[in-house]
Amino acid sequence: MSKVKNIFHIIIYVLIFYIIRISTIIEAAVITSPIKNDAKWSIKESPYFIENTLIIEKGATLIIEPDVKVIFKKISSENKINLIVYGAINAVGQKNNNIVFTSDYPVSGAWGGIIFENNDNQVKSEVSYCRIEYAACGIGCFKSSPVIKNNIFSFNEVAIVCENRASPIIDNNFLTENGVFRSIPGGISCALYSDPKITNNIIEKNKGYGICASTYSRPIISNNIIRQVWGRGIVVFSNALPLIMNNEIYSNRSYGIVSFQSSPVITGNNIYKNMNSGIIALLGSSPSINNNLIHENGTGINSIYP
Repeated sequence: MSKVKNIFHIIIYVLIFYIIRISTIIEAAVITSPIKNDAKWSIKESPYFIENTLIIEKGATLIIEPDVKVIFKKISSENKINLIVYGAINAVGQKNNNIVFTSDYPVSGAWGGIIFENNDNQVKSEVSYCRIEYAACGIGCFKSSPVIKNNIFSFNEVAIVCENRASPIIDNNFLTENGVFRSIPGGISCALYSDPKITNNIIEKNKGYGICASTYSRPIISNNIIRQVWGRGIVVFSNALPLIMNNEIYSNRSYGIVSFQSSPVITGNNIYKNMNSGIIALLGSSPSINNNLIHENGTGINSIYP
């Protein structure tokens, strides 16, 4: 009897979930056309439902008011809906009235992400006081330099990606529960000559890496807290040249910092209680390591190999 009762409860919960999902879609303002001119999304019309990849064209600016909710439809694991920004976006919420970018199907990777493409010479974009969740890539910066600050990134496959000479400002964000596998960055990934400024963020409980710098990227990584990552705190490889300065890196489930065929500058950090080494340098790395406090790690500073 109890088994039948449990099955009945499960059916009721599933029905409630889909009723809420359908009612949300019905009430939403559905956006299908590209944004070719300046536009504003207001709280009065919220939520906004995105059924196909939406493009903000070059020369156009989209302003999103505080407390607006943007819902992206889940199509399939191979076909994900993105918000692609060739122009500019000004999504500035408030501390207690965040703008929300989410999916109608709340699982990691249900939609693509907010993707900035080749707009480094356009009006400066800003995404702040937003909650970005369930995306494959929360925000992607490709040859672009938006301001990304005071946001919450959660349940994304990766929170932020910077590639192709991108130089965004990434400041005072909270990144938690992002990532899928331990071998893939869940927090912030920098590659291909990008040089973002990554400052004052809290990066915790992500899978994979907290921050990954590769392929000639030169990020400034300073004054961040990187903790309880299900993998490595910071990983540097393939000729990356990051400045890693004044961070607190602790209680990660693998190494604090890993360097592989790279030359990072590692200075002024407090690195402690990581499961393996505080810092490990492997296979052609030549890091500059000075003035760090490295203690209570699995094998400590003695596990550094030239």
